[in-house]
Amino acid sequence: MLKNYTFRLMFVLVAALFLSSCSEDKWDAKKGGTNKEIAKEVQQTFFLYKETGQTEDQTGIGDLYVKTLTSDIDKISSNVMNGQYVHNRDDDSVLFLTGDHELYEYKKGADKEKIASDVLHFSSQYSNKYIFYTNNDEDLYIVDAGREPEKIASSVHMMDMIGADLYYTQEVGVLNRYNVETRKETELASNISFFKLLNEDGDYVYTNDDSMLFYKVADKDAVKISGKVVDSNTIRQIKDGFIYWAWEDEKQVVYQTSTDGAETSKIAADVLSYDLVGDQIIYITSDDNLFMKQIEDSSSTKLASEVLEFFVSEDSVYYTDLEGNLYAVTKKGEKTKQASNVESVRITADNELVYKNESGELFLNDTKLATDIVDFTLVHNNLAYATKTNKLYFMADLNEAVVVEDDLSKYSVVSYQNDVIFSKYLSFSDLNGDWKSVGEERNEYVHVSDDGTFSFKQGGAPINFEVEYAGHNYMDVNSGKSY
Repeated sequence: MLKNYTFRLMFVLVAALFLSSCSEDKWDAKKGGTNKEIAKEVQQTFFLYKETGQTEDQTGIGDLYVKTLTSDIDKISSNVMNGQYVHNRDDDSVLFLTGDHELYEYKKGADKEKIASDVLHFSSQYSNKYIFYTNNDEDLYIVDAGREPEKIASSVHMMDMIGADLYYTQEVGVLNRYNVETRKETELASNISFFKLLNEDGDYVYTNDDSMLFYKVADKDAVKISGKVVDSNTIRQIKDGFIYWAWEDEKQVVYQTSTDGAETSKIAADVLSYDLVGDQIIYITSDDNLFMKQIEDSSSTKLASEVLEFFVSEDSVYYTDLEGNLYAVTKKGEKTKQASNVESVRITADNELVYKNESGELFLNDTKLATDIVDFTLVHNNLAYATKTNKLYFMADLNEAVVVEDDLSKYSVVSYQNDVIFSKYLSFSDLNGDWKSVGEERNEYVHVSDDGTFSFKQGGAPINFEVEYAGHNYMDVNSGKSY
């Protein structure tokens, strides 16, 4: 049943500058070590925000606090913009933007340090050595350990970084490579609308102004992979080729193409979402059917019907159906019901299920962990959750729950590892379900998930939005990564 109430949702597509093409989570990229060792390394730091007012442009400002399991709450700063603070997991610091558009860094035990003024957007996700930011004129700056901002370029739209090489596109569609150590800049290509770095050698794919897909190996000429209208956000590299979505007869079609563009095959038509796991592609079609296909095979295997969304672990596929039931399904289509009335699901590092149901109960597989919870997040087996009684709990490596804060009612937003787990404002969980948007020419149908994923029933790539600012009955969101 479609919800018939409305809400204000501003789709603020924040400058693609901070859409990292291959910004893998630093913790996800760790090599070696057991899950328990990794869980211990992930900081147990929480940020609590209390909104106290608004700027002239109605952006929320307030007080930002930090809390750990072994320390009392410590105030970081006042006049902090709502949603404009990010935790750096490498050194347990936090970058934040004030209502005066000044950028600061805070490390526990030290005073906050001013980084720059006239800052519009900022990010430290590309490197642990540098901070990047843009000003109101869309000029891109880099800040190193010496804290001296250096302008790199103007009108920058998108960027990514490998080693000391910074790749960025400008308004005119030119792709440049800038070495932050030698200060050498090289123009690589023109007429580019999107690019994605593939490896440390500097190989990349890109789409031009006509959304055609090209593959560029360093020191070699670019090869056209596809002349179709390619959805740039869906490009995935596989052995000896690429998988991507392209528009055909107003439907999203998944294609597989060789690296020289000579061989192209259609994997599936009318696809809503897909995931690539090893040499297997798993996807949902617009009629809510779930399929699995070996990349080298010519046919797909149907796994289930009436599928809302799916989740993949190392050796299992899980999905929720349109009624909120959670199933595990084998490659042969044999399914086993795991739970009912499920609202949100996470998979642990040990391939176990953590999920919340409509009654606010939190489970680890069949074991009930808590009741009356509002939301939760799971980071490398470290589980944090907030309850309807305004308490914040933490389970290190999924062990015994401890109380981090016993009165969240004093705060507007609480986050762990940059995931919001408590908010007095509207969240995607409040919007979870199917929506109908009435237009002049046609109606649009969209499903909103707890994690901010918008899936469009008429086709098109799902879009993941993140909350930039929320009020009691509206949200400003963006489709970029946290920054």
